Amino acid sequence: MKLTVAIPHYNSLDTLWKLIEQFREDNFDQIVVLDDSSRIPPTKLEAEFPSVTFHYSTENVGAGANRNRILDIVDEGIVWFVDADMEIVSVGNADRIRKLFKHDDNQIVGGMIYTKDGQEMRWNYGHEMHPVHDARFEELAAGVQAGEASAWQRLQQYGWDYSWLRPGIQQPTRRTVDWVAEGSFALPVELLKKVGGYDTDFRYHEGQDLAHRLRGEGVKVVFDPEIITRHLEVHVRGKDRIDQIKDAQFRFFKKHWNMPREVYEKLYGQTK
Repeated sequence: MKLTVAIPHYNSLDTLWKLIEQFREDNFDQIVVLDDSSRIPPTKLEAEFPSVTFHYSTENVGAGANRNRILDIVDEGIVWFVDADMEIVSVGNADRIRKLFKHDDNQIVGGMIYTKDGQEMRWNYGHEMHPVHDARFEELAAGVQAGEASAWQRLQQYGWDYSWLRPGIQQPTRRTVDWVAEGSFALPVELLKKVGGYDTDFRYHEGQDLAHRLRGEGVKVVFDPEIITRHLEVHVRGKDRIDQIKDAQFRFFKKHWNMPREVYEKLYGQTK
């Protein structure tokens, strides 16, 4: 089973160099860097890493569209997408991923992502965006932070009992979820092709949209805490980040629920 690492990259040369070094120590068949028209493209790394494939975009197309370029490069096997500002924590990941997909290739698997200071990252997996459920979750999550046992019990009933809500108390376990974070996940390239890749209209929440469409095809979405990375938090989205997040949220609700803009604005406030 061919196993490819795909590294989406944009303006993060130092962390990219370190990440490639880590991947070279493992047993991957191919390492591909997808550069999204960085201000300083990683061309200087090509001589240092001749076994790595570098692909460049002539314009900045966004995270989802940049990841889609792997469909023109890889036509079989498993692809593990890992963002360029990640650090690999777990070892033996190539063998682990091969075993995960050996007997079940109808799944997408996301890994554990730590924050820069080593805490389990909030929202590296979870339930799908929903205007009612999200408000209820935040209410119960606040109850957990306040030490209310009943709040945790309610979260368990909903399936929202995420280990990062109770650090040091609740251990993360492998589980089926609605979506996993784009920063570290693996899937058969055929599944990505089957749903046409990422929807390039999304600049945020593209992972939730992809997971929604994969689940519609009967694909399992799985969180696996044994595949561990650390997010080094190199932020490159720019000053329009908040507007892009809200725009993507509206696009998601409109696409999957046919929600009119006026309804969205009543629920979440004015958007562009």
